Amino acid sequence: TLEVADKNLFSLVSALIRSSKSLNAATPEEKIADELNEVISWFSKSFKIMDTSSEVFDRKNFSKLDKLIESGRKLLKFKSFVIDDIPEDPDLVNDLRQSWAAVMGDDIERLCDLQIQRGKFLEWCEKADEIVSSSDKKIPIETLKELAVQSAAYPPS
Repeated sequence: TLEVADKNLFSLVSALIRSSKSLNAATPEEKIADELNEVISWFSKSFKIMDTSSEVFDRKNFSKLDKLIESGRKLLKFKSFVIDDIPEDPDLVNDLRQSWAAVMGDDIERLCDLQIQRGKFLEWCEKADEIVSSSDKKIPIETLKELAVQSAAYPPS
């Protein structure tokens, strides 16, 4: 399963970080481990948000989604870590970055879709609030039915 694979990958990166920290000199491997640690942390947060996507509609989580998208875009610029090529495998750093960047790009698109859904939800909430709180106390049943149908696309709470 994805969760088991995630734990295995995290264990491998953690072992790489521990072994690279035991060296006194900063090596490309240590920098790769630090970058991968940050990337895995980002993926974990992304997975949690997408796994509980109904929480995106809760106001207290708005900034989490926005900040996650922003931090993912920053990681994709590859400026967080300057890593020298590894002489034994000069393509390793680039290949590794391209691999996680492709997945991260896809996740960012999914998160942006959640952001769009959240925006539509907020628009619906404003519309529903205007209708319900209008001075006209006799709201047509058709209007209420229309709101109910539209609300089916959103979480109940």
